[in-house]
Amino acid sequence: RNHVILTSALTPTSDFEVRLHSVATFRTSVPGFLLKPLLFPIGQRILAQDRAMLGAQLDTIRRFGGEQFVSTEVDLLGPHIWRLLKAAERGVSAPSGAEPVESLVNFLA
Repeated sequence: RNHVILTSALTPTSDFEVRLHSVATFRTSVPGFLLKPLLFPIGQRILAQDRAMLGAQLDTIRRFGGEQFVSTEVDLLGPHIWRLLKAAERGVSAPSGAEPVESLVNFLA
């Protein structure tokens, strides 16, 4: 009956900058005007933590001269997304085997 959903998307604007877009939706038995003063600071704190982590990641990228991301078997979509991004950089269609939904379905089976 009660839920709060915070959805955020980061859009790169340059190699070292992103723009944050965020939307909060909630359904509760408590009127929204009473919850907003409570939920807004919590959302801001969460986003500040994300900003700090992205800042630390950027510092590391700069210190080591580039990105060196790695994935583990727990990251089901990351390797597929990375392949799609690299293919798009080269201006080619998606490489074969880049169907993350299929991998997820196989993992869950």
